[in-house]
Amino acid sequence: MRRFKYFWNFTDEEQWLNEMARDGKHFMYRSFGYRFEKGEPKDTTYKTDYRMFKKKADFDDYEMLFEDSGWQRLPCPRRNGHQYFKRVRDDASDDIFSDQTSKAARYKRLSELFYNQFIMFLPILVVFIFTNNNLNALNLMNPIDWYLTPELWERTGSAFWRAFLFETPFALLRGLTFYLVLFCFLFYGYYYWKAKKQYEKESKIF
Repeated sequence: MRRFKYFWNFTDEEQWLNEMARDGKHFMYRSFGYRFEKGEPKDTTYKTDYRMFKKKADFDDYEMLFEDSGWQRLPCPRRNGHQYFKRVRDDASDDIFSDQTSKAARYKRLSELFYNQFIMFLPILVVFIFTNNNLNALNLMNPIDWYLTPELWERTGSAFWRAFLFETPFALLRGLTFYLVLFCFLFYGYYYWKAKKQYEKESKIF
């Protein structure tokens, strides 16, 4: 069973996974959505972290540390940064973090990811707006200008429809690509700000 949801707040994500387990839907892994396995309702505790690893040895040490503490890492792709743990021993601690500082640090790492993505889309957006070879800011709101076939709108009958239908996929690619880039730019910028604020908030909690 697959569920599609987006979380930037780790606490909200953990609470949702725990509620799903109490409803008999047990989290297995995350890859293009959340994958669940149906079973008996159970009070299961899930915890999340965000951490990237350049070396496999560092990742193995990280995983072993939690296993020794009674937390099982779920088999999610390690390279995407999102790490998920399930409490598997009754004597395990209530949280995977030993202090508030390390718990807050995951938001710092997440904000850095969003910031890098935000910066990556900035030059692409500038190119779309200011390069003469692309759509400029004045015609982006006019889909007619996305079509480049000479005298297309003066044609009639089958000649018009053949040219119109042939070029429409390319016209949509020209026009909508800008909006996709703009959306990604704003999306990553917004969540960079949210994650940064959450880090600052949790860093002050002692």
